[in-house]
Amino acid sequence: PIIVPDANSDGRTVLTNASVVNDFREAFVRGGTTVDDLGIAPFPKPTWQITYSGLSDWPLLRKLTSSVSLRHSYSGDYAADFNTNTAFASDDTLRTVDLGSRRIEFAVEEFQVNNVRINESYRPLLGVDVTWKGAISTSFSWSKSNSYSLSTANFEVSENKTTELQMDVSYQKSGLKLPFFRKLNNRLQLQLSIARSETLDQRLRLRRALEQAITDPEFILENALEGDNISLVTAHTRLTMTPRIAYQFSNRVQADFTLKYEKFDSEDSRQPSSVNINGTFNIRVSIAN
Repeated sequence: PIIVPDANSDGRTVLTNASVVNDFREAFVRGGTTVDDLGIAPFPKPTWQITYSGLSDWPLLRKLTSSVSLRHSYSGDYAADFNTNTAFASDDTLRTVDLGSRRIEFAVEEFQVNNVRINESYRPLLGVDVTWKGAISTSFSWSKSNSYSLSTANFEVSENKTTELQMDVSYQKSGLKLPFFRKLNNRLQLQLSIARSETLDQRLRLRRALEQAITDPEFILENALEGDNISLVTAHTRLTMTPRIAYQFSNRVQADFTLKYEKFDSEDSRQPSSVNINGTFNIRVSIAN
């Protein structure tokens, strides 16, 4: 086999544990500077939450609404586990990895990273909360979450992406008049929640893409994310609708009814497409001496 050494003498050899982890970090983390002695932990990024309520002061919105606020938040984490390589002894200790017709030769590294995981979430990426005049409240949110993980054992990257849209509408009315009752501390609440999410979970088989690049003279970079180089784990869409009616007759008597409709559309998932409808009815009575 053709032996692939450290061709440009920069201290890195292709497909070693250190080079794969470093390339994964540079691809998925903005600013790949590390802050630890092992060179596996990137510089920490901030988590933030922003709320802006100044829209309620606009003349047109002030006439129609009681309050308007915009929301945005971000959170993320990076995790890696590693172990000491017992085969590490000196710079003369070498190992090889076969890749197609090539054989990669490299010095044994003192530490070996097993897995790297990156999670980032925008909950929400954009959210709008409005309280309208007339006891009606609406809320809309667009959320996104991405997860990436690297397995150095088989050179695969797991990618999980979820996008969700959610809308909530509620109405509340107090002091309803009922026959034969003059004064009641009652309250009626109507709520409707609608959410739609799309999930894509797949494995990027990078080692196979590299072998294809070696053997196929017509290989182009885009082929690494096509065909058998991608293993689809699951892809599905979920729609949920939840109406709720609650009535408080007094401080001691309450009742509510909730109906949950869920439609699951599977594009390529172990769980088949389905529709579920569940309803609950509760009555609470407080008795005291």
